[in-house]
Order: sequence, then structure tokens, then C-alpha cells
Amino acid sequence: YFDRDSSNVLNDAEFRAALDSLGHSFADDEFGALYDQLSCGSEYITFEVYIRFMVELTEDQTTPEQLLQSFRVIAADKEYVTEDDLRLSDLSAPSIAYLLRAMPHSALADNGFDYLAYLRGVFQR
Repeated sequence: YFDRDSSNVLNDAEFRAALDSLGHSFADDEFGALYDQLSCGSEYITFEVYIRFMVELTEDQTTPEQLLQSFRVIAADKEYVTEDDLRLSDLSAPSIAYLLRAMPHSALADNGFDYLAYLRGVFQR
């Protein structure tokens, strides 16, 4: 969604828009330092680096809304997540294996998993 030119990388404006939309605002100097670190001095941040950063940013958050937001990021705003999405998110192999067993299959895609139903079940307990 934020990758406006479909290049599978984020420039600084796209990265800032993504962070802002998720409620993670940074002062200009903080953002510049973060962008330089994640981009390793290049003109862009790769999708893999972005996902890894978002997972780290949201890793310790356990409210239903925060977990939902994490799944939305991993699923690239789809209403389902795929095994490939999970693997690109840099989750650990045991975490991916657990999620693939625990999440119901999605009716929206043959290879999709319904993270919304999974989260409803987790937080209704």
C-alpha cells in the first residue's frame, strides 16, 4: 500500500507514511537516524528490512489491536496471511509452524490463513 511505485522498497517518504499511519511518529532528526540505519545509507529500505523492523517494533505488544495491526502489516493489508507472508516477516520457524497449525484456513484464498478468526479465538479465552 505504501510502496507507491510498486518497487518492493520504501523511500523515505513512503516509510514515514507507513510509520505515521500505524501511529509511530518520529521527530525529523530521529526519523533521519532511523532511516539511515535501516537503509544502510542507501536511497531505500527493502521490504524485508521494513517487515523485520515492524515485527521488532510491535514484538512486545500484546493487546488485540496491536496484534491485529501486526498481522495487517505482515499480510500487507490483506484479510488473510499466507505462509510466504509469515516467512518474509522474519518470525522464528517455531512461531511460523505454530501459527500455520493454529490459524484456520481463509475462505478468501486457497493458500491463506484467517488471522482475524485466529485473533478472535485467542482473545475470547
